[in-house]
Amino acid sequence: MEPRCERPVGLPNTAGLAGFATEWGYKMIERHLKLCGIGVAGILLASPAMSQSTTAPSLSEGQIVKFLQTVNHGEITDARMALRRSKDADVKNFAKEMIKDHSTNEKTMAGLARQLKLKPASSDATNSLLSEAKSSDQELKAAKGTDFDKAYIEAQAKMHSDVANTIQTQLEPAATNDQMKSALGETLSTVQKHEKMAQDLSGKMQ
Repeated sequence: MEPRCERPVGLPNTAGLAGFATEWGYKMIERHLKLCGIGVAGILLASPAMSQSTTAPSLSEGQIVKFLQTVNHGEITDARMALRRSKDADVKNFAKEMIKDHSTNEKTMAGLARQLKLKPASSDATNSLLSEAKSSDQELKAAKGTDFDKAYIEAQAKMHSDVANTIQTQLEPAATNDQMKSALGETLSTVQKHEKMAQDLSGKMQ
């Protein structure tokens, strides 16, 4: 008589085996699935949590340039808005620092693009950045007084955090030219400095 394939008490349906493996133990699950003629590898690979890739597509150096151009342009534009609308001295000083540093980076990346003959090109990273910036700008334009100050600084802390993460996870791994790698390292340091400045200023506003 062939052994019957029944699910033991407490054993979840196969759709949930990937997350259950550590509790029951791989060998116990494997024995049961072999009895049922089911391959463990097939079950685990079929699990959505196991099969989805989180690796971002590799960027060209032209796309790296475009991403940073977009960051710099957005930062300078928002900082000029802050200088016009804020009455807070700390916010104004922060905005001036953003204009100075991002203008410098803008010139650096433009010169590097000319030197390396790179043509700026859009990417998912740039499009995502533009989408987030559009939403943030709408909130800033609607805010007034101290609400504007808080919204601007909080947006700056988040944006610089996001950009730093993108540089580390997408831009730096994609860079092949030594000059580009060096420029990205310097850019990352500046972005992280800005993030810390915005976080400190946001803390003072609470």
